[in-house]
Amino acid sequence: MLSDPQEYYCQVWSYLASHSQVLIRASKNRSEAQDAIYFLFTGVFYFDGPTQWQGAELETGTPDKFLEVLRQRKELDEIPDDHLLAKLHLYEFRMSNWHFKVKIIASEATQLNSLPADFSWLIHSDK
Repeated sequence: MLSDPQEYYCQVWSYLASHSQVLIRASKNRSEAQDAIYFLFTGVFYFDGPTQWQGAELETGTPDKFLEVLRQRKELDEIPDDHLLAKLHLYEFRMSNWHFKVKIIASEATQLNSLPADFSWLIHSDK
């Protein structure tokens, strides 16, 4: 849990389509990475939001909200709700200046204090 999550600036730092992974960098200073933390989403199915925003308060959406967002995607209509709820989750970042939330549907989310190994090639971009 972050102290003062609304002071962090978030940016989609990388997306690996081949692994369905989204990496978001959050930092109190937009141009420096000393205080950066990372949110790694795996098994990403859906992303709705800008690529940069302020506010790193991450919440897990309710099952009803998850199904509401997911059912907008018609290709999954044949899959039972309980199966979807067992495999995927709705994650939301509350943006500090707007009533809008960044929404990500993925199988897992992890908060990290450094770049994950799969993204080590980004080290030069993170200085």
